This record gives sequence, structure tokens and C-alpha cells, in this order.
Amino acid sequence: MICQKILLISLLFFPVIPSLSFAGSDEWKEMRLKNEVIIIKSAESKITGGHPFARQDETTYILVAANLGKIGEIAVADIQKYLPLASGCEIEVLKENQASSRKQGFTILLATTKSLTLLNQTGLVCPEDLDEQGCVIKPVNKFPDGTEGVALIGGSGRGLLNGVYTLLEKSANIWWEPVRFLNPEYPMYSNISETILAHCDELRWPGDELIWEPVIRERIIYLGYRFATKESVDWASRNRLSHYVIATPHTLPMSEKEENLLKPVVKYAQERGIKVLFMNMTHRLPADAPAIPASSDEAVSASTELYLDQFKRFGLDGMTWHIASESIHVNMDEAYYKRPRIEWEAKYFNSYYQAIRKANKDAILGVLMGWVYMNPAEELAKLFPEDIIAWVVPNTPIIDAALTDLDSYNQYFNNLWYWLYVSVSKDGAFPMIKLDYLEKYFRKAIKQGNNLAPQGVLGNNNENAMYYVQTARDGLIPNKIFLQSFGERYYGDPRMGEALIAYQEALKYHRHWYNNIHTRDTDNYLTWEERDLLRKVYGISLDVAREAKTLLIQNRLKSLTITVVRCLIRGIPSPASPMQTEEFTEMINGIKSVFSGHYFGEEHDFIWNELLEMENIVNQDQVQPLHKKG
Repeated sequence: MICQKILLISLLFFPVIPSLSFAGSDEWKEMRLKNEVIIIKSAESKITGGHPFARQDETTYILVAANLGKIGEIAVADIQKYLPLASGCEIEVLKENQASSRKQGFTILLATTKSLTLLNQTGLVCPEDLDEQGCVIKPVNKFPDGTEGVALIGGSGRGLLNGVYTLLEKSANIWWEPVRFLNPEYPMYSNISETILAHCDELRWPGDELIWEPVIRERIIYLGYRFATKESVDWASRNRLSHYVIATPHTLPMSEKEENLLKPVVKYAQERGIKVLFMNMTHRLPADAPAIPASSDEAVSASTELYLDQFKRFGLDGMTWHIASESIHVNMDEAYYKRPRIEWEAKYFNSYYQAIRKANKDAILGVLMGWVYMNPAEELAKLFPEDIIAWVVPNTPIIDAALTDLDSYNQYFNNLWYWLYVSVSKDGAFPMIKLDYLEKYFRKAIKQGNNLAPQGVLGNNNENAMYYVQTARDGLIPNKIFLQSFGERYYGDPRMGEALIAYQEALKYHRHWYNNIHTRDTDNYLTWEERDLLRKVYGISLDVAREAKTLLIQNRLKSLTITVVRCLIRGIPSPASPMQTEEFTEMINGIKSVFSGHYFGEEHDFIWNELLEMENIVNQDQVQPLHKKG
């Protein structure tokens, strides 16, 4: 533990890439580069087949097509960052006109289907109908200059980046994990990204030519404007998501400060080929004109101009609206009440639709349906154009009121996005798992050719988030198989797969959005069987934490273990019995004996503060519901 702390401190102050040599397969290293923590483990075994493209102490040349522009810079920057860490190779970047220069080593060629000059020079061909999100990953035995390596040819710039990250993932086992909450009292995500990769003295592309295309075409990250950061864009890009949807402030037009924060993020995402949309509420009027009667043409016109200006000002790819108009107050005059609310929502939306389509005929426009009004798809199809995105809330245990029929929406609208809660409760600071729930909707989306646009992807539900991105791009993974692989990767020990499966089963009936084990008024107490499962999770997690290979992994286990104890305390009627009080005290003491220090700093260690609060309550022998802070 002392050696780990010294290593971390040295890397914080001296963010230099160390010489990476591994004495054994169990040795892991941890380092920071700016706002990123990188865990470097030794590869379990060297790939014997396939095609080499990077080797310890040898040079890999990155040959960049002239037409790539910013996308080429982004691709090169990430290869330069991760490839030396994964192989110990050296990197040299070549321009297109340097393609024939004689050199030793390996080559990674970066191009798109429009990079005709470079493709002709190198004699490479690719499918003419390659999708814009797709990429051909083509091993090359001999480039014109005599080197071997791999060529990446994207259907577009976005497709090329998808190929770059697929190459890194499959050859170096690189995973970009979700950004976690550090302090829920402060409404921002951490600016620390978490990456894991496997180091091997030679990297190979493990197979023949691959045409990579996502299983689900539109894979969306949806988040509030306060959480729209460049770090979240990087995570979305590297995990090959396609759309970035930002819920705007309720007061519009935005303040100058809000606009200045969002504009760079929108540009940053679009530079990476990710489509950016704003999520708004229909009926919204400018903040300086709230008294206009909602039934008037003046109100519709003012609302339309508000959104059209936003669309143009930010250079968006599209916009979508929430027909429930939550927390939006308008002047509902006498004429307004003479017609159903949904008709007014449609009137406003169709005005937005016409104005924005006139400005950009290819704009992506959508409506969140099935939230409050629960209108049948057949009725909504009479009010809204069929070529929009119908963003549908499925029939879920998380939102009981949303009783929609996905199949009927499929009949009337060309494009469906599924709205699913990847997070679990209002009290989102504690890790929960619900892959068993998500799996059936992911399967349905794949089968029907629909798309996924969940809420709560970033936060502390890392298992749920990574299950979403992996299934959406690669195909359905049975939830228990995923938890086994995720537990081993994320927590560094195969025993954690068994623990996560037990954790999911224990909380299966305790993760309702408004009344679960982490909300204020829960009365759905744990059964004996569920408590035994949680005790199992606690025991395994604590054992793994004692042997954690890095401080970051131990911090992840700290969060899970404290949450398990919190669930147990909240899951019984209060006050606790003497036997329960003794058990809780032993568990808390066990955690305190293993977890010391504050990885991200004491001011961000919300989860540790929860442990101290639990300890105080248990010591008073009065186990009361623990409230979310803030």
C-alpha cells in the first residue's frame, strides 16, 4: 500500500510516461496524464497470430491522408497517447507525400473513402458502400515502402475514429470507463477520465480484414447542460457513440456564461463527427415574454423564433422536444383550455419543425413521447410528422406511468429512440446494477432496428453504462456474461463477476425510480435472501480490495462496498436489533481497516462521508433512513 501511494504521488507531480517493463503478469502500474488516470497491466498472453503493427523500441509510422484535417489530428493524438503505453513503441507521423520514403518498422495508415490519392498510391481498395460510421481495418503485409502494418479506411471521419478505437481495443485491450460522480453536492462530473490497457512488447491485429459497423446505428448520450464537458465527449467518442444530446437550461435565451460554456463543447463533439442536438421543452417562451397567451399565434411564433435562433447560433445538427413541458409555466388562457394539451404541443412542435427544416432540410428533429399523456401511437401519428424521431419511453419498472407500446410506434414513425434509465434512482450517487432489465430492451432494439437514447449514462452506474455502449455497438451480450467480464476488468479480479451478479439479484426489486433502497421514503425492505446476497458482495469486495493492484481500483471497490452496507442499513425496519447493530459495526470497521486515504481528495470523497454518517447512526442504535445530501 505504501509503495502504491508513493507511485501515485510521483505520477501526480511528474506526469511523464515511465519505462514500462513488467516482472510478472500480476504487476500493474498506474499513472496520470493531465485529467486522466491510466491503469497499465501486463497482457495475459502474447498474440501469436495476426499482423504486427507496433513493437517495443521500434518505430510505428502513422501515415495520414491529406484530406483528414481535424479528424486526422484527433486520431493521431490518441494513437500517440495510447500506443506507446501499450507496446513501448516509438511514433513518427508522416504526411501523405511522404508515403514512399524508405523506412524500417511498421505503418498505420489513416484515410477515408475520399482519400483517393493516398489509396491509389498504396494500392488499397475498400467497399464503395461503406457506411459513414463504418471502417475497414485492413492488415497489410507490405506497404510500397516495404513496411508492414494496418490500414484504417473510414466511411467518413467519424468512421475512421471508430476504426482507430476498435483497433486499440482489440489489440491492446483498451477500455475507456465512464466518468464517475465524485461529489453530488457539486453538480458537475469529475474531469478525471479512467482508462485501462494491457501492455505487450508487440501488438498485432488479431485477424484478417474487418469491416466494423455498429449493430445499432444511432447510439446516444443524453445529459444535462451542466454535465456537457469535453471529457464526456471524449468518452462518448472513444466508445463509438454517434449522437450527443444536451438538455438546455429552463430559462431561455441562455445567459452569456451558459452559452460560452456550451459552444466549445458543441464544436468539440462535432469535430469528432458526433451529431449534437439540444433537448428542450415545448411551449417555452422567451424569459422576457412570459405573459403572452399560450393559445395565441404570437406565442407560437415567439417560441419558434427562440428555438430557431438557438439552432442557428450553436450550429446544431438537430433538436428534440419533451412534450410534457416539465417545470415550464405558460399563460394558459381560456382559449387554451378548450383543446387537449397534446394538440397544443403538436401545434408548437410543427411550427418548430417547419422553421428549422427550412433553415436546414437535413436537421434531425424529434419528440419525446409516452411520458405523461400516454397517447396511443396511432393518435400521435395524426399530430406529428412520420419522418421525425419518436423518442419513446418503454413500459418500465422505473417509470410506472409510461405505458407505451413500442411495436405500435414502429408502425407509424420511421425512427425510434428508446428512452431508458441507465441510472437507477433520484439518489444517483451510489452504484446500482440493472442489466437484467436493460437486456430485454436492448434485444428488442436490435431485432427491430430501433435506436437507443438512454438517460443517466454518466454517473456511478458504470456497469449499466458500459453494457449499453458495448451492446449497442457490438451486439447483445447476456447480462451475466457481461458482469463476469466487467467485474474482472473494472475491479481487477474475476471474483468480482460473481459479486456483481449477486448484487444485481439482491437489488432486483429495490431500484424503482421513486421508491427504492436509496430514496427517502422506501418501505420495501430487504428479505433474508437479499441480505445474504449483499453480505456475499460485501465479503468478496473487501477481500478483493485487500489485494487491489492499484489505488484507483481500490477506490472503485470502496464505493461499491460502502454502498452495500448502506443498502443493508436502509433495508431493515428501524431501529436495528442489537444483533444487526453489531453486524453493521463490524462491517463499517472492516471497511475502515481496508480503505484509507482519499484518492480524489477528501473534498470529493462523498462516499466516505456516507460511511461516517452510517457509523454515527449505528452507534446511536437508531438506524434511520439516510437522506441524500444537498
